[in-house]
Amino acid sequence: ELTRSLAELKGVMEEMGTKLGARVDDHERQLAELTKQLQAINARGQSVVQAVDRMQQELASQVSAQGVRVEDQERRLEEMQGMLEAVPALQKGLATAVEQSNELTRSLAELKGVMEEMGTKLGARVDDHERQLAELTRQLQVLGNSQQGSLGATTHSP
Repeated sequence: ELTRSLAELKGVMEEMGTKLGARVDDHERQLAELTKQLQAINARGQSVVQAVDRMQQELASQVSAQGVRVEDQERRLEEMQGMLEAVPALQKGLATAVEQSNELTRSLAELKGVMEEMGTKLGARVDDHERQLAELTRQLQVLGNSQQGSLGATTHSP
């Protein structure tokens, strides 16, 4: 009976070995198929990683360019702020210049009035002097004529 039990056990063991062998073969086939799928996934993953790397480089380049633009805008903003800070001083200087210009205009108007008054007075004095010179010239002529007449009478009397 031990022989028979051993024979049965051997038969069961062989059957199990066959089943296990078939299962191992199935697992090996599945493992080979999964390995192929994993390799395909890895290849696609590498492709995706490469695409991501390219996108990362592109984005880094764009971020760098944007950084340069931001720095340029900040510099320009600082320049504009400097200009804006100068505006009150410029406005004050302009107000002072306008005030000085207005004062100069008033002074020129006064000077014009004075010049016109001086011109009128000088014109009147010149006219006065011309009348006096004309009178003196007339008197000198009269005097010159009367002296010539008396000289002519003394030279003709001998």
